[in-house]
Amino acid sequence: MTEKGQDQARQVRAYFEKHDMTFDQYYCTTTERASDTIELATGQTDYQRVKGLKEMHFGIFEGQPEYLHPKTSVAGHFGDHYAQFGG
Repeated sequence: MTEKGQDQARQVRAYFEKHDMTFDQYYCTTTERASDTIELATGQTDYQRVKGLKEMHFGIFEGQPEYLHPKTSVAGHFGDHYAQFGG
C-alpha cells in the first residue's frame, strides 16, 4: 500500500469519526492491501476477509450505471469481458 493510499485511508477514518459513523460488520477481500486499508480506515481488527469479494475494473464503463454496460452472455460472470474496453 502506498503512502498516498495510507493517507487516504486515514482521511476516511477522520471522516467516519467526524460524522460519528460506525458499522455493525466489516468485510474486505483477502488481499493484504484491503486488510491494511480497512484497519487504517476503521481502526478495527475484527473484520472478516471474504474470498468471494474481488475487485473488477470495468474500463470505460467504470462508474457508469449497469444498464449502460455491454451485455454478457452469462449473468454475473464477466471473465475478461471488459478487457476490450480497457478493463
